[in-house]
Amino acid sequence: MRSIPNVLRAATQSLDNLRDYNAAAGGRGKDAIEFVIGIDYGAVTFCNIGSPDRLDFTVVGTAVNIASRVQGLCKEPGESLLVSSNVAGHVRPLVQTIGKHQVNGLGQEIEIFRVIPQPG
Repeated sequence: MRSIPNVLRAATQSLDNLRDYNAAAGGRGKDAIEFVIGIDYGAVTFCNIGSPDRLDFTVVGTAVNIASRVQGLCKEPGESLLVSSNVAGHVRPLVQTIGKHQVNGLGQEIEIFRVIPQPG
């Protein structure tokens, strides 16, 4: 379970790097870019899929599907980083609920959390 805080650190560092890149992009004649991050925690399967002419490495499983849905929920509350309750359970003091949401492909609502900015 020790890797969960590391993933939050990596995600927030990625967003900090994005902010720095975008701040300098205009001066270099480059376009700003945007992305958001959704994180879930759970078992996944990784494999190559495709045909002999074209193989893709991929990860599949419920955790992948939920992470994708959580990422898709970032727009509504205007968040860049959201995590599922599966992650929040491991990092409870670092997150705050923003409520339960219905997502495609799941029969029940899932609770989503924002990461509370940490000093330093």
